[in-house]
Amino acid sequence: MPRLGCTAAYVFAYRNTQMTLDDYTEAIESVARMEFDGLDLEILDDTHIPIYTPQRCRMLRAHARRMGVRLSGFTPWNTQKYLYSLDARRRQRGLALFEQGCRVARDLGIRRVHLGSDVPAELVATRMTEYTGAPPLRMRWDRLSWSNAWRLTVDTYRQANRVARKHGLRMGLEPRANSMIWSADSFLRLREAVGRNLTCVWDLMHAAYHREDSALAIRKLGSALGTVQLCDADGQTLYHRPLGSGILDFSAIKKALQDIRFQGPIALELYRSGKDPKAAVDRYYAASKRLWESI
Repeated sequence: MPRLGCTAAYVFAYRNTQMTLDDYTEAIESVARMEFDGLDLEILDDTHIPIYTPQRCRMLRAHARRMGVRLSGFTPWNTQKYLYSLDARRRQRGLALFEQGCRVARDLGIRRVHLGSDVPAELVATRMTEYTGAPPLRMRWDRLSWSNAWRLTVDTYRQANRVARKHGLRMGLEPRANSMIWSADSFLRLREAVGRNLTCVWDLMHAAYHREDSALAIRKLGSALGTVQLCDADGQTLYHRPLGSGILDFSAIKKALQDIRFQGPIALELYRSGKDPKAAVDRYYAASKRLWESI
């Protein structure tokens, strides 16, 4: 099995959206101390763009190399509020920000750029509240039919995928609850339309929310599975729980990954309020790592 890493949610878990360059430098040192393999980085909103100047990217890349930490994936989350809009000008701004994120990933030496599925922002009535940028809770369909929303979704991801390929990157998409792409089957349908450079970022919590069997989904995805975001879940909320505190069968999930000979990144994605003390976050990351490795 691949060694276990951490997503950028590790930093979010104790800094929420207030992260700085120093926070990521410290996070690299912390995951190295806990003997994780890698760490993902992200831009949560536009205020984080200055963290990733070319000079700072070189510094982060060199620091990670010194600490023996692999920078595994990059998520330009700030693109989402534009990229999925019904307004063509906003979508173009989203694509421009996505291309900026691809340049950052390349500067960091990262070969995977990730997005999370959603629905067009204008169709969202209310969102879930467990974390910043959570998926919709209720949607309105008085402005666009589902079939037209699907066509717009496919076109958007085709354009984003072309940008990622231009920069030599694999593009990952995370199916999320109540979103256009929410399951293994909907992802595979999208991939047929977009191309094989698109891979799945499988988040166990979002699958559990829709009662999807992750072990079966992993087998369905096969070589289309690019990244696994590892957490426990209660099946009712969107909290990424520490392993062993929810309902998931990790033995079955690990067996499925072994059966498809998965060699991509497996990264813990754990957070509660985003306001936990760092020492508490370190404890539940370290405990989850021990549990996974004991299976």
